[in-house]
Amino acid sequence: MINRYCWLPVGGKDNASSRLRCFNLHEYFIENGINSKIGYNKSSNMSIIQKRLDCKALLFSYLSWKNGSRVILDIDDLNPGSIDWVIRIKLFANIVDGITAATDGQLKIIKDQLSIKQRSRISFFSFENPIDYSAGIVKYTNSKKVNNKINTVCWFGNSGTFNVYIEVEIVLKTGCRFLIISDKNPMENNADVDFIAWNRLNFPIEFAKKVDICILSHYGSGVSMAKSANKMVASIALEVPVIASKTPAYSGVAQLCGASGFLYNDTQDFQLILKRLMDSSERERYIDIAKPRIIDKFSISSVSLGLDIWCKKLQKKTKNIFNYILVVIYLCLVGVYNKSIAFLWKK
Repeated sequence: MINRYCWLPVGGKDNASSRLRCFNLHEYFIENGINSKIGYNKSSNMSIIQKRLDCKALLFSYLSWKNGSRVILDIDDLNPGSIDWVIRIKLFANIVDGITAATDGQLKIIKDQLSIKQRSRISFFSFENPIDYSAGIVKYTNSKKVNNKINTVCWFGNSGTFNVYIEVEIVLKTGCRFLIISDKNPMENNADVDFIAWNRLNFPIEFAKKVDICILSHYGSGVSMAKSANKMVASIALEVPVIASKTPAYSGVAQLCGASGFLYNDTQDFQLILKRLMDSSERERYIDIAKPRIIDKFSISSVSLGLDIWCKKLQKKTKNIFNYILVVIYLCLVGVYNKSIAFLWKK
């Protein structure tokens, strides 16, 4: 079977998950002669909903089902503490053929919300995010870094996930600069912390040229611990070594890259690793070993091939119109309860 894809993304290219798990894959398929379209396409036989659990996702799923297409729900943003989210997951599980996620940990959380019957009916698959900012891997990393005597340590990501306050203080005490690249500055009251507003096109340039060491942490809730290691992968691809929390996704990537010795459990570990990476020769050794393995494992070609192979094996599951009616009823009830058009929300 030759797969012909159509996609319903939750956001645009500035949304990390949409960029990585929808647009980048779509563009790669197009470049390599695989039929793919953003938005519903009646000629597609593989329809992928990117973490939407709203009215648009319902319509997209229904049209795809009526057209004989297999329907996949890709979820990499979890909220099991929300009753509304859990109900939507349960309802949408009845109208899709497969569910995918970025990690096995995410798939486990999703499966825990479903009944035994639903888990036995649906096909599940986890596929990692491809390398982010991949267009900049060659273009930007061949340029020499700004030659500063003082090392610059960086954290980047959505400001709402910033959780390295203690690490910042440790970095500053060593005399290093600390830089945050994000949508807004979570430490705007600290004059010693530098900040650059994130921009999708400028990020690879700013990061590759200005940053010597990256720190990343997934410590927190079970949902946080189940997150993908896409930021660690992107950092290494842009030739910046990473000090990361010893959590599942980061541990897996570090083991692959021969960088397990750069994971930390506590502040003492962190201080020792930071001191080690302040030596430029140590950073070069880290990248020389890690980058080729990252490129091999997380290239867009490798990730796309894995997804395409799984999709070819995906079986169309039996569904009926009653499943869709239940979703409509629930979304309308939510709208009535909130006295708004909440049933259209992207949840």
